[in-house]
Amino acid sequence: MRNRLTILLLFGLAATAQADGGLVQVSQVVGDERVTIFTSPNPLRAGPIDVSVWVQEAASGTTLPDARVELELSLPAAGSETLRASATHAAATNKLFLAAMLDVPQAGLWHLSANVEGQSRSGATFNRRLNCNLFVAEPLPKWRSMWPWYCWPAVVVLLFAWRQWSAAGK
Repeated sequence: MRNRLTILLLFGLAATAQADGGLVQVSQVVGDERVTIFTSPNPLRAGPIDVSVWVQEAASGTTLPDARVELELSLPAAGSETLRASATHAAATNKLFLAAMLDVPQAGLWHLSANVEGQSRSGATFNRRLNCNLFVAEPLPKWRSMWPWYCWPAVVVLLFAWRQWSAAGK
């Protein structure tokens, strides 16, 4: 019985594992380069979102680390101001990517445009533009984002009870 509980606990924790860049929104070969755009969190919600961009040579798959990426995020339906940010390696968790944080003020269908400039391994310069649409949902209610802070004492009590139960079985 104890082994089953341990296995169940381990599988439950493994299900929460996250990937590095987030959800792939678009991956497209543009010219001689492949540009992939990731977003996080999943699903996207109004508030801070992370946009990561991976620029590679299309033929070899080699990362182009000297690329520069400018991001523009706009909500065409509302006519609101355009959010702009420069993606950098410093802001990225995975240093193969360039990333930027954008604070999305409201839900809706947003238009993301990435302007990618750089130099290929052969020395040729490039300037590419990649576009995609992002559906951004309403932000979570405050209690839904704070529930771990309210529930951690229950975890401690359950761990103590499990320890007592396993010690009594010996």
